[in-house]
Amino acid sequence: MTDIKNRLYRAKCRARQILIWNGYSVTFLPGDIFDLEAADEDGMKKIKVCLDIASKSDIDQIKKASLPNFCKREIWLKKAKSTDFEIIKIKNPVNP
Repeated sequence: MTDIKNRLYRAKCRARQILIWNGYSVTFLPGDIFDLEAADEDGMKKIKVCLDIASKSDIDQIKKASLPNFCKREIWLKKAKSTDFEIIKIKNPVNP
């Protein structure tokens, strides 16, 4: 269990670093549906970091979350053997 927690923590830190390199201001969101909030001059992203698979319950929670219209929703999926994230964009009902 500790190995999974460590792996998830490292994935969140890596995602944060990638976002910072791309010009975002990033905040960790502990205890929320989302793990990271990234903002730049064009808008905001709420990001859920998942390991290996994105569960149906995670996707459903993200779809149901009440967010402002300018906010994008994403799942960053980190697979065990991959060095990169697979980014799954969840369509906003207002901004498809």
